Amino acid sequence: MKTQFDTIYNPMQETIEDRYLVVGYLSHDEDCGNPLEDSDGMGYVIGRGKYETRRHSESELFRALGLNSYGEPDYSLNPVYDRIETKYIAWVESLTDEQLNRVWRNAEELREHLLTETLGEYEMGEYVWSALSYCVEGRRSDYWDSYSEFLDYLEDWPELKLDWEEAWHEAREAREIGDPCAVVLDVYDHSGLHWSVSGGGTQCRWDTTSGAGVWLPDDYARDEIMNRARVYDHATIRESGYGKNKTYTVWLDRAERESFKEWGDAYQTAKRYAEDLIAQGAFPTRKGILYASEELAEQALEEYNAWLSGDCYGICVEVYEIDAEGEQGKMISDDACWGFIGSDFAEEELKGLFDYTVIETKKKVVEETKQDRIKNRFRDAMANAL
Repeated sequence: MKTQFDTIYNPMQETIEDRYLVVGYLSHDEDCGNPLEDSDGMGYVIGRGKYETRRHSESELFRALGLNSYGEPDYSLNPVYDRIETKYIAWVESLTDEQLNRVWRNAEELREHLLTETLGEYEMGEYVWSALSYCVEGRRSDYWDSYSEFLDYLEDWPELKLDWEEAWHEAREAREIGDPCAVVLDVYDHSGLHWSVSGGGTQCRWDTTSGAGVWLPDDYARDEIMNRARVYDHATIRESGYGKNKTYTVWLDRAERESFKEWGDAYQTAKRYAEDLIAQGAFPTRKGILYASEELAEQALEEYNAWLSGDCYGICVEVYEIDAEGEQGKMISDDACWGFIGSDFAEEELKGLFDYTVIETKKKVVEETKQDRIKNRFRDAMANAL
């Protein structure tokens, strides 16, 4: 039968007892809301530079990554300073009494002087030579032009290396500064935007911007990260394949264990492995937070990128009468739902609604047929009575 739905996107139809025509189709949703703003548990993306949005400022991104207001590593953060302090104390303690007695009559007193006079200063290395040179009897504090020149005077003293940038990176990798759940993002900007976890998406020397933004969890996503982190501290899940061939494999101690078709089954298995190890005394690590954060970020970005590309739909199912000529007639019911992101998801939901409508329409036909029989019997009985 010829219908009016030949141009509808992904249509499906079924004729029921030559009485009704059930039609289902997808329609593009041009007003679909941003899933990162409209849904809990998705987190949000903060862009920097030209990718900054009104909803979230670049300063929020800086704080999440442990950067200062200029977007540079913030060396004033306590975990960074603590690492520098540890290295400096170790250096002072490595100095022998013989070395210290060259510039001070009492080695222990000089150790105390170095720690109290220089700890707390920002550029610690420069204050070291200043404090030491001040201690030398008969010398002015500016006698040596630099700390290295002073160490030349004390030839066998160990070199003091205080690398603030290295300390910052160590603290960031340990998730001790900034937001421990923050995930750095790249963006591929070519006929539209496509975000990915840094290093994991399309890498183009011209169109990909590394570190263009950061994904941060909302409260719901953060709770889920912490729950998964306790599992991923000890076991991980790796995804492979696409579509119907996608599999999820549980890894433990860098060895492949079991594979599953559903992520939920893989996660429950990984959880059992982790719980067994924890019961045996295994300690938590920081890698679980990073792994869980990236996993949730990738899930959120998959839907966000689909939304950015306009892969948004409404599902529509309509029921029409079939007229005496066998053609599509008056519409007697319609059902529509909007806001589906991703064609696969939309098609799956469309099929569910379409099948349900077909079943209900068949029930309607059965009931109508029953009523028609009753009416026919009554009409026949009246005719015979006359």
